[in-house]
Amino acid sequence: MRIETGFDISRPPADTYALLLDLERVMPCFPGAELLARRPDGARELRVTVRLGPMRLSYEGDVRIAERDDPARRAVLAGNAREARGGGSANARIAMRVEENERGARVVAEADVDLSGRAAQMGEAPEAQKVLR
Repeated sequence: MRIETGFDISRPPADTYALLLDLERVMPCFPGAELLARRPDGARELRVTVRLGPMRLSYEGDVRIAERDDPARRAVLAGNAREARGGGSANARIAMRVEENERGARVVAEADVDLSGRAAQMGEAPEAQKVLR
């Protein structure tokens, strides 16, 4: 699944870019996500709990800055997680860039998300397709 979004922020582009790379400060923007231990490779362990219709799913995995181009203010966050109970998984890559605009900065993000297990099955149900549209 591909998700694209963007928003403006009244801060200088360089400050905005630095903020987006600070996982401690950004993670509260993801409801149900909790950063855990820091790994030697720079990745952070992660726990995410989400409600999807009648289901409550818990995932455990990691998130890391997979790519970064500071002069261009572009970066890619990558996350991989497995369902705590069940055989499902969630993998995501979020490419983001910060551009200058008249208000300060424009953030553009494009996420590629792959789901398997119960969450993916829910998305295939006719009722879920109505909600997703």
